[in-house]
Amino acid sequence: MRSCLYFEKIIEKGVLAIVCLILGGADLGYADDSTQVVYPAGSTAVLMVDPFNDFLSENKERETTNIIKLFEPYSITILTLEETKLNISKSNKDELTELINTVTPEGKLFQFDFESTINFEFWNNAHIRVKLNEIPLDSFLSNDGLSVRGSYEADKSQLYLGFYQN
Repeated sequence: MRSCLYFEKIIEKGVLAIVCLILGGADLGYADDSTQVVYPAGSTAVLMVDPFNDFLSENKERETTNIIKLFEPYSITILTLEETKLNISKSNKDELTELINTVTPEGKLFQFDFESTINFEFWNNAHIRVKLNEIPLDSFLSNDGLSVRGSYEADKSQLYLGFYQN
């Protein structure tokens, strides 16, 4: 019974991806690391259309909200320990800017500056080491092989993390 539901979800997501392509919606290619994509206010842009999306509500294992006080300038630093996928965007006022959305090899170091909110998705929390400014997030991210979707909102000093079965 569960496997039938799984295949129905795959078909549903595949149909969504095809509709987006036909209607000229989301670009399903890899983001060019040197290009930032900015979505205007009120946009309904889809950053990731993935028929094998790990970030479905029924896949959520747990979530946490933590207060971490940071001071400007704000930055996120990611070191990849294994090949993994990174999806990072930043929000400022009414704009969402995609910073990276790609599979990246192990041993890569990325740093992104942000002014207000940083949003992130990681394939596997065991594949990465992350810092906000100079504060390591190892104790918050754990190392149990789950996918992570999260954000940090500077004005609230709030780190939100959702952990998903992959």
